[in-house]
Amino acid sequence: MVLIFCCRFYKIRINFPAFNKARIMSIVTASSTEDLLGEKVEQATATKKSKIFDFKMWNKRHVAFKVLYLGWDYSGLALQDTTTETIEAKLFDALLKTKLIEDPSQSNYSRCGRTDKGVSAFGQVITLDVRTALLEGEGVIVPEGSKAIERKGDKIIELPYLNMLNRVLPKDIKLSAWAPVPPQFSARFNTMHRIYKYYFPMGSMDIELMREGARKFIGHHDFRNFCKYDTNDLATQSIKFDRTILDIKIEPLDQNSVVSSHQLYACTVTGLAFLRHQIRCMMSLLFLVGHKLEQPSIIDYMLDISQCPGKPQYGMAADFPLVLHDCVFQDIEWQYLDYSYVNVISELQKAWTYHMTQAMIVKSMIDQLEGIDTSSFSPSLLPLPTNYLFPVLKTDHKLGKSYKPIRNRPTSGSYEERCENYKAAKKRKLEDGSSSENT
Repeated sequence: MVLIFCCRFYKIRINFPAFNKARIMSIVTASSTEDLLGEKVEQATATKKSKIFDFKMWNKRHVAFKVLYLGWDYSGLALQDTTTETIEAKLFDALLKTKLIEDPSQSNYSRCGRTDKGVSAFGQVITLDVRTALLEGEGVIVPEGSKAIERKGDKIIELPYLNMLNRVLPKDIKLSAWAPVPPQFSARFNTMHRIYKYYFPMGSMDIELMREGARKFIGHHDFRNFCKYDTNDLATQSIKFDRTILDIKIEPLDQNSVVSSHQLYACTVTGLAFLRHQIRCMMSLLFLVGHKLEQPSIIDYMLDISQCPGKPQYGMAADFPLVLHDCVFQDIEWQYLDYSYVNVISELQKAWTYHMTQAMIVKSMIDQLEGIDTSSFSPSLLPLPTNYLFPVLKTDHKLGKSYKPIRNRPTSGSYEERCENYKAAKKRKLEDGSSSENT
């Protein structure tokens, strides 16, 4: 049985519905967990009546956790009412199992960056109130009616948060560090800046052209043509498209590697905040520039709302190469636990071994086939193409003669026009409903 957390996102607040505490705890107790190797471990049926955990015997503490996860098999970070396969669902499940929180809706929870389906993170940061062994200290909160002073046991050494949570979290979601923070500290609003990385092979792309195009993103711009918004944004007309990119670099992962179509690069984007799917849209256009299907000036064109008021139709770059690399804060002293540190490294080494071995097998097949004598092949097929790497990252448009330039593509209309059209359509729907009721 799996625990489902439901939430509704409105503006900047995370609103949880009322939870049936007894139901939550019974589900958590009955559910299966994963051990550190990812193997299913069915919890033994309790033969004795479970002892009720008294949260009044503990104070609370506002803390920050640094979270890393491989997001490829998850439906994003945020809680959803249609699936439990989200990062936050697994985090709250672990927090409830370890009795670090009593009620998610009362945990004062905040996240730094909301990553979408398929996106991973190394430096995601969340803040919330958890129970603490301490009676006082940074971030310690004494709730009304607290009996923590009466509790037996250590009140000086803090609970081993990382060890507790990493034992029950899935193998592809781990906490790497924690830190006590002031009660008013917010993972979202206290962030100085965020750093994303997008990984890709060079293929047949011109990296220097991509760098020229990438530099045009630096600064304060209107990114409405480099993001995605839905009907909720049209209904509220509350979305602001101005964002600031502090820096953007495209560099090889290995500076000493031999230049080839399989050489891996990372595009590192540093910014104050980002719109939904902004980086994937940016990368999509940079890939077109790299393939010389568009000039770097296409970035200037799409950032100029007077020239390009409506977003041209184009597909986003793939989700799986994108990583929230770091969330930068001021005056946070991250703490690491030795056992947890070794455990996290161990799990990542296992994942690396598995995926790298698979990649090398495929690469060996490519190398073997590329070593075959192709002198008898049709000249039109040679040299061997390297643009086969491109469709994996972006599949909406074909390369070659059939390519349609961005400037010649249909647009979705300006944001203001779409808002007005949405309002008009909604008004017509209401009027049609009223007419049918009166007949």
